[in-house]
Amino acid sequence: MPINYTILKKSEDNLRKMFFDYLDQAYQMHLKLTELISIYQNKIDIEGLFLEINNREKQSDLTQVNTIEELLWDISKDQPLLSHLRWYICVLTSSGDIERICDYLYFMARFFYQNKKIPQEVVNAALAMNIELSKIFKEYSSRLQDEKSTKEFFKEFQKQKVEYKQFCDKEIKKMARKLTKNDEYSNEIIIKFSFELHSYYRVVERLENIIENLIFIHDTDFFRKKLENEEMF
Repeated sequence: MPINYTILKKSEDNLRKMFFDYLDQAYQMHLKLTELISIYQNKIDIEGLFLEINNREKQSDLTQVNTIEELLWDISKDQPLLSHLRWYICVLTSSGDIERICDYLYFMARFFYQNKKIPQEVVNAALAMNIELSKIFKEYSSRLQDEKSTKEFFKEFQKQKVEYKQFCDKEIKKMARKLTKNDEYSNEIIIKFSFELHSYYRVVERLENIIENLIFIHDTDFFRKKLENEEMF
């Protein structure tokens, strides 16, 4: 059966929409987490917001399942070309990263929901890290829309990633120093708080994976070259 390029183009446009809609789900969930921590900081009940984030996390799981099913259906009926198939691979692998981002955000929300007396130092660090992450996340989706500049954005994002990790480490160390002066908190508890806060950095790592998946669409040797560069060090 001859390939219908109009159908393939329509299918690719649908893939792009699915991808960016799912990414926006994660961003909206992140905004809700920022709101939840802000409310927690002001000693206001967060149950309503937590339940909303919990529902968003479940919706994220469902979106991932629906995305995979849609991809399989498209492949079975559209006979995609190799170049088009790369979009399928990108969306398939990225959907796993986006789902994990939503998991990390949910874990942070659950941490605040289950612990009614989190030290102010931890709350302050979490809010600062969340707000800083917002600056990265906000421009992320719009920058990805321009596929031709994905590699350029990737270089910028790698720098942002390093700077964000340094920011997170600084906030966590500052929090730990303050808590160690308080006999109420053991080293074990401080380590637990630090571990929870590292969820923010794991979000950025997943965002980096997604950019790499997009680069792969137009540069199929990207991952091989990345491995070769890593082997040099």
